[in-house]
Amino acid sequence: MPTETRHNAQRRLKSIQGQLEGIQRMIEEGRYCIDVLTQLKAVQSAMNDVRNLILEGYIHTCMLERIREGDEAQAVQEIMSIIKYGD
Repeated sequence: MPTETRHNAQRRLKSIQGQLEGIQRMIEEGRYCIDVLTQLKAVQSAMNDVRNLILEGYIHTCMLERIREGDEAQAVQEIMSIIKYGD
């Protein structure tokens, strides 16, 4: 994974961790369910953004490397497994 991608992912995950801690406090405090659900939706969206960031890095590095080495079948199998997992 490229260094810039790794740093961006780590930064975003730390932010998500803070959001999750806030949600945990909201639940402990008995906050209104819609407010909690709204925050959970925001975390889910942020997680999808991190997933896409890492996926893009994978495509630009590992996947292209496999293709250049002539291992197209393995590259396709890997990308399909992550796409199927994401559904």
